[in-house]
Amino acid sequence: MADGLESIRTPPGCESYKIHRLEADEILLDRASAESLAGRASLDTLHTCSVHELTSAGVVPATAPLDVLLRGGWPELYADRARDAARFLDDFVLTYIEKDVVIAGGITQRGAFLRVLRLLAARTAQVQNHADIAQNVDVQVSTVSGWVSSAS
Repeated sequence: MADGLESIRTPPGCESYKIHRLEADEILLDRASAESLAGRASLDTLHTCSVHELTSAGVVPATAPLDVLLRGGWPELYADRARDAARFLDDFVLTYIEKDVVIAGGITQRGAFLRVLRLLAARTAQVQNHADIAQNVDVQVSTVSGWVSSAS
């Protein structure tokens, strides 16, 4: 589109998810720009739909929490139910995490970084033990701690 925005589909009732997103990623834009963009750029933070939004809108029945666990709050996965959630999330990791975050964060050990992400995801709702993760991935504890703080 001429205004630099790309339209995306969202299911009804997911107000926290913006209808438009910027083509340029905020992290890369911030890192790459040497001059101030004050007054010349508008950046939006995108959030996924909450469980409350999805159930209130009737997109997900309140009795089907497993659907939300498997698909997350990504509007694209509810607007197009035929879309494969695993492939969508793999593509998200490939395009956003593997490219934008790794590049913007100056991460040189891409493979180790992705293994750390997988270990963190597998340990959701547990106390983070950076020393244990570092040992499993064969990197320094300070490296894991730095990656976690940069991804937060």
